[in-house]
Amino acid sequence: MKKLTTQGYWNDAYKKLTGQRRSFPRINRNRNEFEIALLLQRVLKNKQGCKFLEMGCGNSIWLPYVSETFKYSVAGIDYSEAGVSSALANLQVRHIEGNIFRVNFLNDNEIASFGGSWDVVFSLGVIEHFDQPDFVIDKFSRCLKSTGIMITVVPNLFGLMGKIQKRIDTAIFSMHQQISQDDLVSFHKNNGLTIMEYGSLGFLDFSMLNFSQYGRLTAYIGRIIRLLDLPLLVLYKLRLKFSSPFLSSFFYVVAEKR
Repeated sequence: MKKLTTQGYWNDAYKKLTGQRRSFPRINRNRNEFEIALLLQRVLKNKQGCKFLEMGCGNSIWLPYVSETFKYSVAGIDYSEAGVSSALANLQVRHIEGNIFRVNFLNDNEIASFGGSWDVVFSLGVIEHFDQPDFVIDKFSRCLKSTGIMITVVPNLFGLMGKIQKRIDTAIFSMHQQISQDDLVSFHKNNGLTIMEYGSLGFLDFSMLNFSQYGRLTAYIGRIIRLLDLPLLVLYKLRLKFSSPFLSSFFYVVAEKR
């Protein structure tokens, strides 16, 4: 299996976030984060003692959120040194106990100690960086307990946003495997997981686009996108949600190990 990115790429990406880092989602100001939070609220039961593992957790804002909101025990895995450091810093700044492991989850020896011990395995924008995403899902599923839940979110590169990203930066686009909604469902089913729900997120959410090649302009573009997105965020809070496989920016699957 081939990785479509390198460890050096991620180290550089996380280091560039120094000074811009946030340790918690801005649910009331960011529609993408609002939608992810709603998904987690639907799926996770608010009880203490459950164990939540995030794969590819570099700079995660979701480990602090899950710990504080649902009182879960949280941990994360990343193979980038800078990713591990940033995720750990996000937990520490909020005084949350949690473990961040520098592990290659594709290596059976390194991942063996995580097998069959987690109530939830979560990944956000991870499996599409490999040319065999179903193989990655298999590795993730081995970490789940029986009746454990997997939550997988990937960018929709078959839709409008994928076409725009390809025009903006072909190099960034080539770091991703295109995964359709049907593909994502099949990857989970083929690894013995039972689908609980699936769907699309981020109707016309331009925040998924990577403008990093524009240097200093990137931050300004991000601010403009967030401002333009505020009216849709208001509508989403009123539960007036729009959905379209072509116009949505992400696909997700929630599946159970039985």
